[in-house]
Amino acid sequence: MSLFSFSRTYGNLKRLQQIVGVFARHGFAYILNRLPLSEYVPGLSYLKIKMDEATGASANLTTAERLAYAFQDLGATFIKFGQLLATRSDILPPAYTSAFARLHDAVTPLPAAAIRQIITERLNSPVDKIFAVFEDQPRASGSIGQVHFAVLRNGAEVVVKVKRPGTDEQVRDDLDLLAVLAAIVEKHLPELAVLRPRVMVDEFARLMEREINFAAEASYTERFARDFAGEPRVQVPRVHWQYTTRDTLVLERAQGVALSDREALARANVDRRRLAHTLSRCFLRQFFITGFFHADPHPGNIFVTADNGIALVDFGQMGHISGEMRRQIALMLFALAEDDVDYLVDAYAEIGTFSSRTDLRLVKSELRSLLDRYYGVPLNHLDLAAAFQEALAVARDNGIVFPRDFVAMLKSFIMVMAVLRELDPEFRVDEAVRPFVRETLRQFWNPAAISRGLGFYLYRLHSLLRRLPADMREILAKIREGEMRIIFHHEALEKSVEQFERSVNRLALGIIIASIMVGSSIVFAFGIRTLGWEELPFLKIPLTLLVSGGGFAIALLMGFWLAWSIIRKRRQ
Repeated sequence: MSLFSFSRTYGNLKRLQQIVGVFARHGFAYILNRLPLSEYVPGLSYLKIKMDEATGASANLTTAERLAYAFQDLGATFIKFGQLLATRSDILPPAYTSAFARLHDAVTPLPAAAIRQIITERLNSPVDKIFAVFEDQPRASGSIGQVHFAVLRNGAEVVVKVKRPGTDEQVRDDLDLLAVLAAIVEKHLPELAVLRPRVMVDEFARLMEREINFAAEASYTERFARDFAGEPRVQVPRVHWQYTTRDTLVLERAQGVALSDREALARANVDRRRLAHTLSRCFLRQFFITGFFHADPHPGNIFVTADNGIALVDFGQMGHISGEMRRQIALMLFALAEDDVDYLVDAYAEIGTFSSRTDLRLVKSELRSLLDRYYGVPLNHLDLAAAFQEALAVARDNGIVFPRDFVAMLKSFIMVMAVLRELDPEFRVDEAVRPFVRETLRQFWNPAAISRGLGFYLYRLHSLLRRLPADMREILAKIREGEMRIIFHHEALEKSVEQFERSVNRLALGIIIASIMVGSSIVFAFGIRTLGWEELPFLKIPLTLLVSGGGFAIALLMGFWLAWSIIRKRRQ
């Protein structure tokens, strides 16, 4: 793996130097110096001195805080990566998720003229022909997009989101580098390999590809609107597709009071209990019925409408829970109600992925202790956020990794519960959840659903049995013809092979240096007379001296480089 396989080599190399410098400045030189970056990217070995000089930076901050500040300094892609890591309480300790959760990507707004030019180029029409009113002052400005209010020619009040120029290229370059760095870290830092950095970066790359494509956000908004088409008390912004592209997004402006505006909410004199009921039904329907949920329901993204309904905005972060996972979550809640630890462990196994260090007996013991602390506590006195964090800590400490969407759903659920508690302190979560759990289990045990599932499995079994004779004949034929191969992979052997290849390369380089030295010596001793002149006419330099001296210089430089690489490798 090498950066020289990338199409934008020079830009990637400069960006990698910047990344290394920022991490070094924030006190991570001791980690960077353990990574053989120069083996993957020739020319980076000189950074070791610079990193050693920067080790004392940010000495008064915790490691998590220093890492968060490094992400902040590296810009949009790393800020978004930190925000993703903030949601992975099943992998990272609370100190890190808390530090990453404070990352923000508010940046200096682009000038109005630049925004108008982008809109004109993307929509092939001047701004004044599309909008009757366009507010040049942005309502929000982030590292990826900038938001403005406007009014269409037909009088519709809209929100216009415009992507910053160059965002796609910068994000893709950074994703390339993150993939390389994740592979190097996973290979050379065993203590961090358990976090599965390559899997995390792959997951993040998929999320970022969707986030920088505003048409994808428009599609999510429309799908969410279809899911709630029969719910008059839940409003979703209309997408104006004729003005929506990969770089521009035009949505209907939500009318009402944001839940984050407490003073305006108090003046509106809303029915808080009724509002809490509407909000809980909206999100529990997402979690248990549709499976497609809003993953960032903070109070600024929820508006209270005039009829005590709600309007949701910002569908850039969405999650999806499969039908099977919804069933497992419902059964997990049923097991909690029944105080059944054995089934709770089974649900952990169904939803998450166990590692080689997972001890089922220890998991059961820790879950038993967790249930003993919280079982029977009235819900209005129960800290759900703390309970869920402890449940995720059990998974993290025992090497259990959950799917991202499951963790995102827990985060979304906790955020909604916090809003509900503020609206109605006496809100009963169990009473709100119970009918949705029943409906989820009823759908699964419905005879029609069972018959459909049985029919699907029978069809798959039939297909497997139908193909089995042909597959067996093909395998036997390959065995007879000697085409059957068994690939053997040994992790410890891979490193030995790499060391052997490096030794062979050094030996070959040594032979080349010796050949250049011998050839230059022969030229120096006997001269060059076969070309018809003894010196270059235009330089007045003896040809013998030029050829032999050049050969000696090249051999000397190559010899110094070879010696230095051997010495440096022995010091590591």
